[in-house]
Order: sequence, then C-alpha cells, then structure tokens
Amino acid sequence: MKEAISSEQTELRVKELLLEYRLREEIVKVLGGSDDNKKKFFLSRFLYFKKFKLILRS
Repeated sequence: MKEAISSEQTELRVKELLLEYRLREEIVKVLGGSDDNKKKFFLSRFLYFKKFKLILRS
C-alpha cells in the first residue's frame, strides 16, 4: 500500500513539474520580444508564487 501511495505521489509530482515547465516556456515565449528585465521580473514573480504554494502545502 505504501508503494502505491508513493508511486501516485511521484506521478503527481512529475505532472506538476511538466505543467510548471510548460508555463515557464509560455512566459518566455510571450515575453520573447521584450527586454531581459521584464523576463526576469515575471520569472521571479512566478518562482515567488511557486515557493508560496509549497509553503502552503507543508
């Protein structure tokens, strides 16, 4: 039973990472024509909210 739970958690984590990666790709694509400071700003906001989400989870 414990293996099934950890397997399920692993699968969910992989899906979450894939979604996160796709979101980052979209952010970079949308901001592709703009300057690096805007890219850095939006990526830093994204990472900030991701950390916040992880804190809420624990």
